Amino acid sequence: MAGCDYERGLADGILARFRVGLLGVGFSGGEQEEYEELDSKASRARSSLIKEYGCPSEPFGSSCDT
Repeated sequence: MAGCDYERGLADGILARFRVGLLGVGFSGGEQEEYEELDSKASRARSSLIKEYGCPSEPFGSSCDT
């Protein structure tokens, strides 16, 4: 459905209104260590995409020159 955005979907009755809420949770056991490892891996991958492939840093991932 080319050109269909959220507002059009609402107007056409095919999408429902929604609200987003953020809820902080604590880590248990080794979850904090695993989170830090994965966060570091994601940060390195992001840097690589920016430096090597020309992806803009902000907003990240909006378009890449490949």
